[in-house]
Amino acid sequence: MMKKTTLLLLLCIGLTAQEFELKEIHFITENDADFRQDNDYTFGSEIGALFALNDSKKSVNTEHDFLSVTYDWKIYTPKDLERSDIIEDDRPYAGYQYIKTSLHRANTERLHTLALQVGFIGPDTKMQQVQNAVHSLIGSPYPNGWEHQLGNEFVMQLNYSYRKYMQLGKKSVVLPEVGFELGNASTKGYGMFIYRYGNDIAGDFGSSLIDNTNYYKIPRTKPSKKIWRYALELSLRTNFIARDIFLDGNTIRDSHSVQKNYITGEIGYGVDIAYKRWCLSYLRKHLTKEFKTQNRYHNYGSLIVSYQY
Repeated sequence: MMKKTTLLLLLCIGLTAQEFELKEIHFITENDADFRQDNDYTFGSEIGALFALNDSKKSVNTEHDFLSVTYDWKIYTPKDLERSDIIEDDRPYAGYQYIKTSLHRANTERLHTLALQVGFIGPDTKMQQVQNAVHSLIGSPYPNGWEHQLGNEFVMQLNYSYRKYMQLGKKSVVLPEVGFELGNASTKGYGMFIYRYGNDIAGDFGSSLIDNTNYYKIPRTKPSKKIWRYALELSLRTNFIARDIFLDGNTIRDSHSVQKNYITGEIGYGVDIAYKRWCLSYLRKHLTKEFKTQNRYHNYGSLIVSYQY
């Protein structure tokens, strides 16, 4: 199934590239190993491409439309990986794969994003095999509870976000954002505040980790001519959650679940360093407790490599 999904993504990119202008490609990998953890959202990766849908010669004050396509996979586990029974007070094992196609409309001040996310959760994602392969490579023991993972379920999401660009000075900017996610994997609303400082803050709407709505670095103006560029970033986010399949369990079939917290918070920080058309970003995120019986705070890091055309 993973091979078929990858081929579908490559086909979509190939067909789109014949019609539209390719603007950016990136690869993201996320892990909690740099925090010496191996639980909750413990691993994720994304490959993505961004295409311009209208004439790139338009004035920078004109609204520009973009299409993005990403392929993502994620792994969720409880804290005690040695236990083979269901851990009633901890989150279920889960694997998730999806393709996300998004439309973005941007000018110098505003960014609107509407995303359609289609994928599946369960044993067919082969995330158990992926985690076992990684643990074998690094010499860690295999997790023993994957037989209790969430069952196979088709996922469809419709997600929306609005981000505003507010210049504070030559080197600093504030980016407030609101949005929602609607579907059987996640139904929630959120508010977010981003502060960026650096010598390359005007060219885009900021960095993004693997996110159900956002896409990494949507262009705001024409690309910068600086050879070396940097930006520091700080973000605060609040989530209002009605449903989270990775805590609530499968939608129809019986499965392991825990009692989630309906309001959660996040704080993130990181840095972008760019040379010519290449950019390397490292972002970290700290989360409040996501469910009632959670006995730890989860944190993870995100490494992003991108190339602008």
